[in-house]
Amino acid sequence: MSPFDDQSRPQSSDGGADWERIFEHPEQGLINLVTQADGDARLRNCVIVVIEKLLVRVGDEVETARLTAELDALISQTTELDAAKQAVTDFLRGIKRDRIEAARRQTVGGDRRRKRAAKKRRELRLAAAGLAAIFVIAFSTTVGVMFLGDDRFLDEEDEISALKAAPGPASDAAHDADTEAHGEVDANAEPESIYPLEVAMPFMVWSITPSGGERARILYQSIFHVADWNQHTMACRNEPRLKEVINLVFNLMHPNKRMASEDELERAADRTMDRMETYFGKFAPNQLTLISKDDLRFDHNPPPCEPPPLPKMDGES
Repeated sequence: MSPFDDQSRPQSSDGGADWERIFEHPEQGLINLVTQADGDARLRNCVIVVIEKLLVRVGDEVETARLTAELDALISQTTELDAAKQAVTDFLRGIKRDRIEAARRQTVGGDRRRKRAAKKRRELRLAAAGLAAIFVIAFSTTVGVMFLGDDRFLDEEDEISALKAAPGPASDAAHDADTEAHGEVDANAEPESIYPLEVAMPFMVWSITPSGGERARILYQSIFHVADWNQHTMACRNEPRLKEVINLVFNLMHPNKRMASEDELERAADRTMDRMETYFGKFAPNQLTLISKDDLRFDHNPPPCEPPPLPKMDGES
């Protein structure tokens, strides 16, 4: 078993890496393996291997240098091998705690994503219920002239009587009844809201270096899910800032030798949403979807993201 191999790495109950077992297993744990070194130099080299294997993403170089410097300072302060091993053990447990905390944040981000998805499903159900109600009203208005209050079909005499009592043709009677129930239709009324809406941003280019291959470029696209005019305007006016946030997250999370998987893009989107909620507060988009060029939704030439016209205030013509 290699703790650095995704296929054989111990898994926790939620499907993530079991960092406690990876570090603390009495036989195959990293701490046990590293502390079997028989000298300061070998002890240091073993820990360096652990650091380099754990920090493999683009942008991890700074963290690698920081941990290496911290390790060298710890070992230089010890005069005996046992003391150095104890210092290294505490050092590795600090890395373990950081990994567990990072996994916890990812879980929280996933919960937020699921809550946003559940909220969207509720909104869709409400919209469907509203459409169903409109259909029932429309259906009732259309066929209402065919029925009496006791739900029996009109016979010929009843139909003639009903037509004579009506102020105009049957269609006019239906129109008047609908007007009385719902009010006159305003020809100058505002069109139906365009929200919720998906806003696709221009694609972004990410560079990777496959094993044994030349540097390659991958195309990704961000799709923001906005619920109202404020969120739509924020997304369009802050397009460079949003792209910057995504780049920062990619630096931390994107694989450096291959295209990101759908799950990895999902996690990156969650991390990006966390940061955007911090920056923009209630005006942050409801949700972000990150897709690769292989996704059918990918648009090489999306329309420009322009803030929509300012909504009219009540009483404004």
